Amino acid sequence: MAAALKLRATNLALNISVSHSEASYIPAPSTVIQNPYDDKLFCESDSGTGLRTHSLVFLGRLSPEKGVDVLLRSLKILGQRGLRPKLKIIGSGPEEPHLQTLARELGVDGQVSFGGTLRGQALAEELRRHMILVAPSLSEAFGIVALEGMACGCLVVGSSGCGLGEAIGNAGLTFPNGDAGALSECLARLLTDAEERAALLARVPEHLRKFSVNVVAARYLEVLERAVQGGAHGRA
Repeated sequence: MAAALKLRATNLALNISVSHSEASYIPAPSTVIQNPYDDKLFCESDSGTGLRTHSLVFLGRLSPEKGVDVLLRSLKILGQRGLRPKLKIIGSGPEEPHLQTLARELGVDGQVSFGGTLRGQALAEELRRHMILVAPSLSEAFGIVALEGMACGCLVVGSSGCGLGEAIGNAGLTFPNGDAGALSECLARLLTDAEERAALLARVPEHLRKFSVNVVAARYLEVLERAVQGGAHGRA
């Protein structure tokens, strides 16, 4: 009931959504302004990519909608192709015991480590140790985690059917939500194709510029000023 009332109220409000995916759920017009990331904290170190000794990393709450089970199943498929990358899972949540059990059942537990929750500089440093950040969420309004990973020099693979696809753009690879086979294909490409890795990394700086704090703040000011001017002239 409360959710329905909120949606009805959007017809009386100036609506701003963090992605086109989120805006599609609002019955009234909504301006899309995507979220910024902390470009002071999440950035590459002076050492560049030389310290990337680990393959895959996941970052997020361990809950069903984050799709970590899809990632574990993709590891099983990769193993059948002779690819056995290590995966570090950063985060905590109610799904952790289930995911540990699933990793054992799939026979990939030797590749997977659970690192608990990290924040701040410790998190940024951990991301800089990894080659590929995987964001397999089944539902996500946007996906700042993808931007944080890119900014720290990770290649990014994420779900396409939610706000994550918009955060990744053409600077990473996307796959249909929940499709472990398609995810394994993306991971295999990045693990084995140096030219594709280089091509994606080359697109990152221009992509990230759109999500800097200054650019996003300017966009909010533009929209709010336009709304105030419209109100002053008797327009909604």
